[in-house]
Amino acid sequence: MPNIHKNNAPLNYAAGLDLGQYEEVLAVLGLKGDLKRWYRDQSYCIEIATINFSEKYLALPWTRDLNAVEDVLVEFFSTRTHITGKAIRELAEQRPGCLILCITDTHIQNLYQEWDDIKKASEAGNFVLFCIDQAYKDKHVEEALASLGRVYYINRLEDLVSRVVDVTGRAYCGESFISLQ
Repeated sequence: MPNIHKNNAPLNYAAGLDLGQYEEVLAVLGLKGDLKRWYRDQSYCIEIATINFSEKYLALPWTRDLNAVEDVLVEFFSTRTHITGKAIRELAEQRPGCLILCITDTHIQNLYQEWDDIKKASEAGNFVLFCIDQAYKDKHVEEALASLGRVYYINRLEDLVSRVVDVTGRAYCGESFISLQ
């Protein structure tokens, strides 16, 4: 659940906009599909936890610090992909109802060893899979992860950013990120 804060006066006007109007404003301002700017618009009240996984992983607990999130996400390990179900579950259970975004080419070597924790995480939150590199995907891993929630197929990098913004906006539709208090 996002925490709503009182010190967000610059965003007060946006509180009266529905999602479509907000997206139109972002498009006019040249911000549509720009995840970083969208997050900064919302950062008064959104917390995000991040896990970058490979044979080793980096985890960042719930934070509003976008720079710290970006530092974790841009780290490149260049090794085989091992997911850490326990870390995902622990973070999801700290924020029941959270949105779990999994971005992968589906070549997860240890999915079935981590499956119980990943399934419990998906029960605590809302799981969304962004499947990249469809031509090279692992069909069995994709089907297993798809059983946990929604799946989106990504063919271009710019589609990933706009789709993440879209999915996140729809996930929290009806729940204001912006407080008038």
